[in-house]
Amino acid sequence: MLPINKKISKYNFYKGNDIKYIIIHDVGSKSTAKNNVDYFAGGNRNASAHYFVDDTSIWQSVEDHNGAWSVGDGGNKYGINNTNSIGIEMCLPSGTVTAKTEQNTLELVKYLMAKYNVPADRVVRHYDASRKNCPAQFNLDGKWTRWYAFKAKLEGKTVTPPTVEVKPTAPAVKPAPQAKYKEESFSVRQVTDVALNVRKQPNTSSAVIKTLPKGKQFTPTKIVRNGESVEGFTTWCNTEAGWVSMAYTTPVKTVAKPAPKPVQKLKGENLPNRGYYKVTANTNIRSGAGTNHRIVGTYAKGQGFNYDRKVIAGGYVWLSYISYSGQRRYVAVV
Repeated sequence: MLPINKKISKYNFYKGNDIKYIIIHDVGSKSTAKNNVDYFAGGNRNASAHYFVDDTSIWQSVEDHNGAWSVGDGGNKYGINNTNSIGIEMCLPSGTVTAKTEQNTLELVKYLMAKYNVPADRVVRHYDASRKNCPAQFNLDGKWTRWYAFKAKLEGKTVTPPTVEVKPTAPAVKPAPQAKYKEESFSVRQVTDVALNVRKQPNTSSAVIKTLPKGKQFTPTKIVRNGESVEGFTTWCNTEAGWVSMAYTTPVKTVAKPAPKPVQKLKGENLPNRGYYKVTANTNIRSGAGTNHRIVGTYAKGQGFNYDRKVIAGGYVWLSYISYSGQRRYVAVV
């Protein structure tokens, strides 16, 4: 394995980290590991990762015993969060994740697995924490083929292409082997995104017990992370009757009551409740909807961001979003 170089950032980390997962990302743009570690050491970026890897080097930006701001966008829906994981970013010095960068990442992952006793089934994608298409370089065919090959290498399995099965005229019916599912406690209330089948086991071959209607809310008590993959998700949770794929559920969120509208219209009041906004002047990012709240960053004139909430408070319209740290941020329309 390559030596680990360190340039520890003073920004964007949590104190403490109960390491249970190793999360694989890619940076998404052409850059080296050193480029990235320098960037994150240079100020508040509202995001971070523990390691950056390229063809020739490994650089560490956040200490293992502290949490990085890498998967806060997932809201802990699948139990994977910033304070129980180590984040590794694969870099793209030539615009792609090369075979050498992948091999260096594989060696770093094996080292960290041994160091912190992390099993292979807890080496996951950013996608597994938040559904973000990351590492996108491992999903160029839309089927995550390169990711599954990476996991096979990690587990020491031989990667072979699929073979065509020739079925006999009258095949003997054999029962499918019973998979061993690892159950964990889980209690995040869910709502179904579609009419969803409840099955006896966490796989689509299992018998359908009933169907939950779209919009049905329920509170599971258990989750398995090694169920059958559905649209890239292997997480299933239980209902009172059986198991459902979490590819089609969303955590229930409390909807905040809208603030009363002021008599006089404010700048930005006619903006939609969610969308994309480009600031027209240098504008502070704050921890709450008000000028008395802490400044956590700044957008320069012409920069933009996606927001999912609009709040009127203190004589301003505030646009809000969840940052990579998992914290809600607010920007005034000025």
